[in-house]
Amino acid sequence: MEIDLQTISSFFSVLSDETRIKILLYLFKKEHNVNELKEHLGNISLPGVTYQLNILKENKLIKFQQQGHHRYYSLADTHVLHILSDSIQHLHGGESCDETLSCLEEHLDLLNEVKIEND
Repeated sequence: MEIDLQTISSFFSVLSDETRIKILLYLFKKEHNVNELKEHLGNISLPGVTYQLNILKENKLIKFQQQGHHRYYSLADTHVLHILSDSIQHLHGGESCDETLSCLEEHLDLLNEVKIEND
């Protein structure tokens, strides 16, 4: 797959939505089905949650597993964690994590500190 500026720009536009970031942060903590995410998100309709999940899924940020009548969504891979935590580190004016340490551990600690409304 060839990556061009439009592709990169489109990818970042997916991450520019507050609801989608909230969903990613909820999925970082635990996999959820649509109804559970709707409860966490508060004032968004079920079709609205489904719409946001579809955008995240189309962009390979989340995946799902069918269990009975429910789909349980989770993060697609650790790239999502790195993108979010690097963004948070940047906004805090911090340096990137030390590669000799467990970078993922530092990322997980940062993501656990993020306050999510309605939580």
